[in-house]
Amino acid sequence: MKKIFIIAALMLGFAFAVAAQPRAIGARLGSDLELSYQHGFGSNFLEADLGLGLAFHAVDLTLAYDFSLLPGSDFNIYVGPAVNLFAITEKNGGVGAGIGAQLGLEYSFPSVPINLSLDWRPLYHFGGYGAYWAGAALGIRYRF
Repeated sequence: MKKIFIIAALMLGFAFAVAAQPRAIGARLGSDLELSYQHGFGSNFLEADLGLGLAFHAVDLTLAYDFSLLPGSDFNIYVGPAVNLFAITEKNGGVGAGIGAQLGLEYSFPSVPINLSLDWRPLYHFGGYGAYWAGAALGIRYRF
């Protein structure tokens, strides 16, 4: 019984901690069209982007952990590492992975729950799918 109580208390505490973190959902528009989700961890955040790229002949998932360089401000500069998984849907398609980084500027409006971002994400893809790709994107997200 004591173990069940401890496990329930830990699960409840974890749920409150996750719910207390700021989140945002929206889109990134660049060479890809991406659905974007951000989850805050203090002043830093994890960004997950699911996109359609290369004229809708590829699907990719990119995860970036960004470190805030101006915490506590409406205007933010962030940088962090990124990983990328992709699948090309053309007749000679395939799957692959890459690593890279993300560097961006973000503004969160104080009066409405919206943020705008402009970021640059260079990626190195392994294998024969293009050794280097860099894309800039404009993002708009609803904060909740």
